[in-house]
Amino acid sequence: MNNLDYQQPWYKSIIVIIIAFICFWPVGCVLLYLRWVSKDGKFKAINNVLLVCTILLLFIGFAGVIAFTESHDSSDLLLALLMFILPGGICGFFWYQRRNKIKGYNQYLAYIRARKKVKIDTLCNKLNVDYDTAVNALTDMINKGMIKGYLEDDELIIKYTNNDANNLMEERITERKETKIVKCKECGAKNNIIVGEKNECEYCGSLLQ
Repeated sequence: MNNLDYQQPWYKSIIVIIIAFICFWPVGCVLLYLRWVSKDGKFKAINNVLLVCTILLLFIGFAGVIAFTESHDSSDLLLALLMFILPGGICGFFWYQRRNKIKGYNQYLAYIRARKKVKIDTLCNKLNVDYDTAVNALTDMINKGMIKGYLEDDELIIKYTNNDANNLMEERITERKETKIVKCKECGAKNNIIVGEKNECEYCGSLLQ
């Protein structure tokens, strides 16, 4: 199914999610995760939910603290601390821990998104990382659903990435342009390129003439 034509179910709508957050915020978190997971993958969806929960819970919690300073009702303070500020702080801690990992993963995705096969050695040279680090990161991204593919003979074979909708649009534009097959002077691989545009070898990354 084309992602561009995909219609969100009613329980994934923004209005329903907002109502769920107001009534019982854990349900809102689940619905927000379900809305984002099909688009961004499990790892990014969880991180986005953690960020939203951090902001909302801390905002409500500090509002409760302000209410306590006005009413001097200890129950308001206890509710704010246990139900909102403490969970918000925990969500913020886990979000911060995962944020740097996502930044690193985005570098990998930016390189591999336009390729069906990626030489791991070439990827290491482009991103300036060692071989074991790259293999561990790619394996982790595959397990987390950020990349749908597999590693084989020092190559990453890509079937699907979370940027599929963007790639689909790019492929349709490419189909309307003149293309030709060019042999890479560096590695000898044959590449289908777009005439008149800058093209790189999908196997070694060398500039194609």
